[in-house]
Amino acid sequence: MKTPSLRPLTMPDTDKQPANTSPQPAAQDQAPPRFSEQDKSNAGKWFERAQTVADSRNYDYAIECYINGLEKWPEAVEGGHKRLLAVGMARRAAGKKKASVLEALKHSVNARDPKQAMLNAEFLLAKDPGNPANMEGLLRNAAKAQFDETVCWIGPLLLDAVAREKKPSASRLRTAYQIFEQAGDRTQQAGEYKIALQLYQCGVTALEYFQQVKPNDLGVVNILRDMASKLTIVKGNYQKAEDFRGSLQDADQQRVLHDEDRLIQSEQRLEELAEKARKDLEADPTNANKITRLAELLCRHEDEPHEKEAIELLMNTYAQSKNYRFKVRADDIRMRQFRRQARTLVAQSKEDPENGLLRQRASELADNMRQLELAVFKERVENYPTDLGTRFEYGVRLFQAARHDDAIPMLQGAQTDPRNRQRCRLYIGRCFFAKGYHSQAIEVLTQALGEHEIKEDEIGREMHYWLGRASEESGDAKAALKTFGQIIQWDYNYKDVRRRIDKLRGTDG
Repeated sequence: MKTPSLRPLTMPDTDKQPANTSPQPAAQDQAPPRFSEQDKSNAGKWFERAQTVADSRNYDYAIECYINGLEKWPEAVEGGHKRLLAVGMARRAAGKKKASVLEALKHSVNARDPKQAMLNAEFLLAKDPGNPANMEGLLRNAAKAQFDETVCWIGPLLLDAVAREKKPSASRLRTAYQIFEQAGDRTQQAGEYKIALQLYQCGVTALEYFQQVKPNDLGVVNILRDMASKLTIVKGNYQKAEDFRGSLQDADQQRVLHDEDRLIQSEQRLEELAEKARKDLEADPTNANKITRLAELLCRHEDEPHEKEAIELLMNTYAQSKNYRFKVRADDIRMRQFRRQARTLVAQSKEDPENGLLRQRASELADNMRQLELAVFKERVENYPTDLGTRFEYGVRLFQAARHDDAIPMLQGAQTDPRNRQRCRLYIGRCFFAKGYHSQAIEVLTQALGEHEIKEDEIGREMHYWLGRASEESGDAKAALKTFGQIIQWDYNYKDVRRRIDKLRGTDG
C-alpha cells in the first residue's frame, strides 16, 4: 500500500504560509521579537495537530506541523522545540532515514533570515536527532534572531553531543562559547539575569571542553577566567533581583506573585492564595492556566482533603475537555500520595521494627502503589506513544512487576532518549539476568559500561554489580571476581559484593 502524500494542513484562525517560502527580514539588528497571544494561540493549534499526527506515527507530517507552529512562536521551548525533538527520536527508533540531499539543500541553515535558517536546521535535526552540525546551525541562528530561550535549550544539548563525539570539534566549541558569551553579555545588559546566568554557564562548559580538546591553547585560559568572572557577577545580580523582586506598581499583586512562587508558606497564607485562585477561576472557569494554578496551590498543603479537591478539579476538567494532560496531573497527585504514605510507614517501622501490622500495611501499600503506577504509565504510553521518557517509566514498572518479556521491548524503544539511555540498558540487562539469559545480560551491560562516562557513579556501580552477577551465574568466576573487585575499590560495603567475592574464592565461611 502506498503511503499517502503529505498535504498542507489548513488550520482555523491562522494566516499561515509554508514555513520555507516566506523569508522574513533579517533580525540581527532588531530587538528581540515579542510574540502576541494570537501568535501563541496559532502556534498551539499546530502543536496540538502535530501531537495527534505523531500519535498515529506519521512522523514526517508531525515534523512539518511543529515547524509550522514554531514559525509562529519560535520561542516555544516546552510545547514546540522539546516535543519536536522527541518526535524526531521516535522517528529514528522506527527506522526512518535521515533527510535526503534534496531536503538538505531545500532547508539551508545559512538562509538570510535567521529565523528561517533556525527552522531549517531544526527540520534537519528532527530527521537526524543528535547531529552536532544541525544543532550548531540551530544554535547559531537562534542567537542571531535573539531567541534567547531557544539558545538556552539547545546549548546544553549541543555541548553534550560534542562531548560524545570520538573527535570533538574544536571549531564547533569555539563557535559555541563565543555565541554564549555574546548572548550572555546582551541579556545581562538588558537585566535578564536568569537567562544570562544560563548562557554564561554554557559558555564556561564549552570552554572547559575546548581546553580538553586543545590543551596547548594558552589563550583560552584567559577567556575562561573572564567568562567565569562574568558568571560570578551575574549570579550576584540575579540573586539581588530575586531578593528585591522588582518594584511593580501594584504592590498587592506583586506580593501574591511572590508568595505563589515561594515553596514554603504558612497554612493561612496558602489558604488565602488558594481562595484567590478559586475566585479567579470562577471568573474564567475554562482557563487551563488558572485550573492548573489552583491545583498546584491546593497540593502545597500536602494533605488529603486539599489534594482530593485538586484531583476532582482536574478530573472534572478532563471529563469536560478530553484534554489528557489534566488526568496526567491528577494521577501525579495520586502517585505522590502513595509515596508520602510509604515514607510515613517506613519511618514508623524504624521506630517499631517488631510491629507485624506495620509491615503488613507497608507490603499492601507497596503492592497497591505498583499496581497504580503500572496502570498509569500504561495509559500514558497509549496516549503519548512518542514520549520516550514515559516509555522508560512504563518499562521500569513492567520490570518491577516481573513482566520481563514486556519490559525489554519497551525499554529498548526508550533507550534512544539520551537522558535515559544508560538506565534503560541497566534495566534491559537486569531483565535478561532475571530470565536466565546471562550471556545477553553480559553483552548489554558491557556495552553500556563502555559508553558510560563516570564508571563509579550510582548507575555505573549498579551496572558493574549486575555484570558481576551475570558472569558469576554463567560460570566465569574470573570475570566476576574482576568486576566485583572493581566495585569494592569504590565502595567496600556495596550490597553483598564482599560475600560474593569470598564465596567465589572459596573462603566464604
